[in-house]
Amino acid sequence: PLLMTRKCNTKIPSELEDLFHKVKLKIEEEFEGYVEKRLEFTKSAEKNNRRILKTKEMELEKKIRQAEEDKKFYNKLKKQYQEHVLKLMKTDQDLIDYNLDPDETAQCIVDMSGKKMIGFFSWDPRRTPIYLAYTKLIQFKLKLSTLSGQDGSDVQSNPKNELSALRETFGSAQALADAHRNFSDSVLGCFESLTSKTDPDNEKLL
Repeated sequence: PLLMTRKCNTKIPSELEDLFHKVKLKIEEEFEGYVEKRLEFTKSAEKNNRRILKTKEMELEKKIRQAEEDKKFYNKLKKQYQEHVLKLMKTDQDLIDYNLDPDETAQCIVDMSGKKMIGFFSWDPRRTPIYLAYTKLIQFKLKLSTLSGQDGSDVQSNPKNELSALRETFGSAQALADAHRNFSDSVLGCFESLTSKTDPDNEKLL
């Protein structure tokens, strides 16, 4: 017991106390530095994440605006296509004979022909140039009905030149033929459907 008492009462040298104090201060200083760096890193990471998130939000908003503009342009070309189909239907003798509504018939033809166009949904952006091409096809059909009284000397009104331009618009003669067949099938399909609805006793237009 005496030895233990003496050992516990032994005074630590001042040099050793100073060393312990310095070590303690050094540890506290390094720990505070670590905490500050950790906070700085966290703030920097948060700032970087906010910047990335802001960039993604801006990109998303840009894509949404572009999609809205594409849809507006698509609707404009589809409406233009339907207007030309309506002009063509107003001069169609079968439609006049069966007393069909031109607007309803044009709407039916546009919808039916659109089902065989490229795309997964009605306003697929890939259909935009297709509607433009179909509009030119209908314009060609309308011009043919007005060229019967002309001598064909006008190069701009020459059917051969118009047909060649249509092939270029569709990309090939086969694509043009497919579009013409799709449109013709849609006209016949709509005539059959609408005449049956108007008068079930009417024979099919086939």
